[in-house]
Amino acid sequence: MRPPPLEGIPRVRQLLQTQRFAVLATEDPEGPYASLVGFAPREGLGVLVFATPRGTRKFGNLIRTGRGALLVDDRPASPEDLGDGAALTVLGEAREAPDREGARRVLLARHPLLEGFTASPGCALVELAVRRLLLVTRFQHVTVFSPEDLT
Repeated sequence: MRPPPLEGIPRVRQLLQTQRFAVLATEDPEGPYASLVGFAPREGLGVLVFATPRGTRKFGNLIRTGRGALLVDDRPASPEDLGDGAALTVLGEAREAPDREGARRVLLARHPLLEGFTASPGCALVELAVRRLLLVTRFQHVTVFSPEDLT
């Protein structure tokens, strides 16, 4: 397989380092399920952290399947600039963060308003270990990356 073009790597990094929210996709027995989460990168860009109540469908789906996907985008504000936007799908393995306080610190650095929520015993801190990244630009140009490509 041919390696991805190097020019896409800065865009992948930029999306993960600057965007604060993503759409989380999980799957339950009835089919796909999507929700919005605030996230933060950890361990370089190899792990993404987010918080969710333990009683939610998304948490149950993540624990049951052990996998999820995050869609991160930087869509422009005006329709005239739509060709400039990019979307990044991050596929990975999900688990509750074993280092809860470390994951919490990383998430709060980007989302300080989650302080009270993440301190709650009912809040789970989830890590998505990145396995593959798919960058879409110009609505149709897809480039696939592995976490190793970003190092």
